[in-house]
Amino acid sequence: MKAENSIIYSVRWDNLASDSYLYGSSIVFEPDGTVNFSNLLMPPGSVIRKWQSDLNYQAKRHEPQLPILEEGEKYEIRSYVRYKPEGSVKLRFRFLDRQGEEAGIVFIDDSTAELECPKGAFAYDLELINAGAKELIFHHIEIQKKSKAEKNVRIIDPDACLYIIVLEPTGSSYILPRERILLRFRNRVILTCEGADAIALNSSVIDGLQLDTRQEEIAVIGYGEKSNESAAIFANRLGKNVKLYTYGSSSRKLKGRLENIVYGENKGQKNDLVKSLMDPLSDKTGRLFKGKFT
Repeated sequence: MKAENSIIYSVRWDNLASDSYLYGSSIVFEPDGTVNFSNLLMPPGSVIRKWQSDLNYQAKRHEPQLPILEEGEKYEIRSYVRYKPEGSVKLRFRFLDRQGEEAGIVFIDDSTAELECPKGAFAYDLELINAGAKELIFHHIEIQKKSKAEKNVRIIDPDACLYIIVLEPTGSSYILPRERILLRFRNRVILTCEGADAIALNSSVIDGLQLDTRQEEIAVIGYGEKSNESAAIFANRLGKNVKLYTYGSSSRKLKGRLENIVYGENKGQKNDLVKSLMDPLSDKTGRLFKGKFT
């Protein structure tokens, strides 16, 4: 898949043993989506986990794990990884040319960063590098082509309602709504399901999430099976003064202390605000408008 500015690609840690550092390691896959890794003897500089954009399917028996990056283009990298001490885990992007020779290396230390794909790069590896950590909690990494317009976050008025839109996944990626749809939510923050889940778990804090503690009105929106669930968890994490908009999820019980839930359908509610919010994101059956989100 090509990394476009309208697509957020999510990189997860699966159970492929050949791509993880196993000698002396404890790797635990938790039900909440996090991976707990520990190794007291691993030397600094070792690759904890590796992902590849170009794979020999016959040899590996699985598809490429990363989106395609274009030469000379810039990309936003958001990592949801928790570790101590600070700086003890790094991301390394190792770019290769068509002959398999190294075309450039980029190290990332921060949870949010930007990188440029070097000229001549044909493929690349993403590596989680040990720089002195003995243990870490990994949730996911997001890759998105950098946009000239700030599509992800646009908070204009701290006194107006802030809309937090939790995107519905399509496979391992998320498609952003068109700009004309996002303009309906002028004060907005956009999160992937994994991003909302990770913040709710306290496994990371994304710099782009500019939540103002003085914000009097916060509305969290989910519009599909997974985004409804993640939006509910995230809304509960924010507090009871938050309103949750959920579309077509009445068959699933939304757990937690949240009381202010507005259903878009299946609850018999005729709410013009819900309709104006949800219709641009979902069709009448609660499914994503495929083909209209580009």
